[in-house]
Amino acid sequence: MQLIYREFNTLNTFDDAAVALLEDALSAPAPSPRAIMLTGGTTPFGVYAKVAARGIRAASGVNVLLSDERYVPMTSPLSNYGRVRPFLDAVGVKHCIFPDATQPLEVATEGYGRALASLLDGGISFPLGILGLGADGHVAALFNGDQIEQSRGRWAMAVNRPDGMAGISATPSVLCAARRLVFWVTGPGKRDAVEALRTDPRRIPAGLALDAACCVELWYVPV
Repeated sequence: MQLIYREFNTLNTFDDAAVALLEDALSAPAPSPRAIMLTGGTTPFGVYAKVAARGIRAASGVNVLLSDERYVPMTSPLSNYGRVRPFLDAVGVKHCIFPDATQPLEVATEGYGRALASLLDGGISFPLGILGLGADGHVAALFNGDQIEQSRGRWAMAVNRPDGMAGISATPSVLCAARRLVFWVTGPGKRDAVEALRTDPRRIPAGLALDAACCVELWYVPV
């Protein structure tokens, strides 16, 4: 994994860059359908809200996929899909791949994996994935090396989260299929994970998961 590190002095400058990145990914005309991966978390949802407020519209053929989901009802404040749906409606994205938590966990995981395989195996362009980085070094819902090892040969897997909840995650095969992966990370509480990803990536789950990724960027606001 080759990592490009970009540090921002203020949240405002980070937000400006993140909004511009996502706006371009969504709205730039393209001759064929494309996929964009979004993630949950406080920082990304703040950016999504700012993009939605600017009134941009996604180009036709944009497909969004979520990197992971907690196994909770869509109406739960912990549901990534429930929280991202208003943003997708605001920008006009009509197709989103996410784990359907109304189904039994195994069924939801299998359905999510089939949908990811159908999209990505079809040769669709996958120019951008947005990721968060946990203070413990996790990415998506991959929290340790055992989960990453067990994910081999799969597009999606169910996991036991450290908070006691069940989760469903895209696997490294999905994450590493993106041509460009960009971590959006803010706050001093993430400093240790950021340094690990920069200097010794295989020490944390995010580095293990993205070992085969072709282009990874880490955008960090330390304040």
